[in-house]
Amino acid sequence: MKAVALGDLYQSDGRSRTVWSVDSIIDVPKSGTMVRLAKIDGYGSVTVHLSQLGVGSGFTKIDEVLIQAR
Repeated sequence: MKAVALGDLYQSDGRSRTVWSVDSIIDVPKSGTMVRLAKIDGYGSVTVHLSQLGVGSGFTKIDEVLIQAR
């Protein structure tokens, strides 16, 4: 089982790099552990199964993020 904690940072790469923070961890009976990720910019969230937090699903765990003002 992967170690995931509130506040952990992940990035996903698609058309642009998106940085996510672990917002909540939910144990769902008969389904396993679900993880709610919130975008760092605050404009979106997604809930994924714990097993989907990996490179195969497009998520990479990161240690820190630098935010630039536009």
